[in-house]
Amino acid sequence: MKTRIISGIIGIILLLLVVMTGGIALKLGVLIISIIGIREFKNAFSNINIKITNYLYLYSVVLFSLSLFNSYILINFSIIINFLIIMFIYVFNKEYNINEIGLNLLASIYIPFSLVHISLLSDNKLIWLIFIIAFSTDTFAYFTGRLFGKRKLAKVISPNKTIEGAIGGLIGSILATLIFVSFMNLKNLYIFILLAFLCSLASMIGDLTASKIKRYIKIKDYGNIMPGHGGVLDRFDSILFIAPLLFYFINYFI
Repeated sequence: MKTRIISGIIGIILLLLVVMTGGIALKLGVLIISIIGIREFKNAFSNINIKITNYLYLYSVVLFSLSLFNSYILINFSIIINFLIIMFIYVFNKEYNINEIGLNLLASIYIPFSLVHISLLSDNKLIWLIFIIAFSTDTFAYFTGRLFGKRKLAKVISPNKTIEGAIGGLIGSILATLIFVSFMNLKNLYIFILLAFLCSLASMIGDLTASKIKRYIKIKDYGNIMPGHGGVLDRFDSILFIAPLLFYFINYFI
């Protein structure tokens, strides 16, 4: 627990510094996290002899380069090119079967594409909501589940999670968002309540998705870059789902 607390504090300090600095520092930070995340994903699936192509590292660099222009249109267009490249790998490389190619396509969207949306919000004060909603959902769900949890949410995937905890996470994320909105003197409270609700749901789906993948591979954590917390994908499992949802919600509704 002591190691977990210390590494958690160090992680939070680094996160605060990078997000507050913003700009190129934040974009580089996202690139580094993407590369580490892909490596963890690649190593995890190698345990069951499923190959993840090194091309995904290149795609992360491409997305980083596009993020320098802050153009989500170019980044969205990259999905098409990314799809064609992965299909090219499948057609001309006999080492990859169709299931592996499908997983590689999923990984390209799941990790680098999802994370790059953090970079696109580098100059927007609402970027903090990505982390506020993720952390408040997780924290409130944990303590509500411990105090009142009775009915299992997803017994096979994550036996400790409860429906009561999930409700607590939703309520906690909304309260944390409203505190942030009040502090920043923002309007349209009902829009932010809806945003918090949707992103909190996405956060829990992200958490359960990571848990199910790890159960399939039969590993406890993706890595050990943060002692007591696991790897990058263990810590960013919720953020991977929140970042793109929050980015497009802000662009279209706020």
